[in-house]
Amino acid sequence: DTSNGSLIISLPPDPTDSDRVAIVDISGTFDRFPVVIRPSGDTKINSSIDDWIVNIRDTHLELFYHAATSEWKFEETPGGDANPLLGTFLSCGGI
Repeated sequence: DTSNGSLIISLPPDPTDSDRVAIVDISGTFDRFPVVIRPSGDTKINSSIDDWIVNIRDTHLELFYHAATSEWKFEETPGGDANPLLGTFLSCGGI
């Protein structure tokens, strides 16, 4: 819940293949108080070791872990885009 400020979500440091994480903007406040998704340990998010900033209201994201590449990948969700590119509705970079 980001209704009182931004949050940093650190993904699990020791995931197993096909683990899943969902992030949902239930309060509709990601546009004002973004969520930062942070990879943990030696994992990556969509081939990047950087944080991902989610700042779009009412976002629903799902990530799954692909053990062969040690990375979290964005899963297609209803009303969303699969594997978003930088600069679309997420941004990537340190905070």
